[in-house]
Amino acid sequence: MNKSKNFTINGKISIDENHGHQKVLHHSQRRLTSKDLPKSIRLPLDTHSAISTISNIENKKMYEVVTDIVEEYIQHLPPQNKKLIRNNVEAIKNWKSDKDD
Repeated sequence: MNKSKNFTINGKISIDENHGHQKVLHHSQRRLTSKDLPKSIRLPLDTHSAISTISNIENKKMYEVVTDIVEEYIQHLPPQNKKLIRNNVEAIKNWKSDKDD
């Protein structure tokens, strides 16, 4: 189920999902609703505008663009930092699934 998905942001960030990187973040196969997205972040207007523009160009939701950018950032971290992030993400997933039961 390897889908190739490449895009470049201002020629600086390139994402290729077929380089064998293990994903840390959850990438839903369906569009999420506001109920599925409990947190919000505050961004400077120029950053919000850039994310919105990328979202339109890529025909994605803004949260998908942010997830892709964060995933790419995580992939370039040292292994110990990546492991820390993975452990925290897994803890949140487990907490949420325990809460839903």
